[in-house]
Amino acid sequence: MSGEGEIEVVGGETYPIKPGTLYILDKHDEHYLRAYKNKEMTMACVFNPPITGAEVHDENGVYPLVD
Repeated sequence: MSGEGEIEVVGGETYPIKPGTLYILDKHDEHYLRAYKNKEMTMACVFNPPITGAEVHDENGVYPLVD
């Protein structure tokens, strides 16, 4: 992972993201990830339960449950 940026949890706080940072969201927390201006950011995202890759955000910005 590389670069620097921030995560903003909607209705809450903003936290810096840099190499070595781990952030965990709960209950489908609405959030925004942003690279800092003139910076690139590369990261990995893990979903549990896993997603299939065919999901599309609905009007509320969430993925539907997969049976």
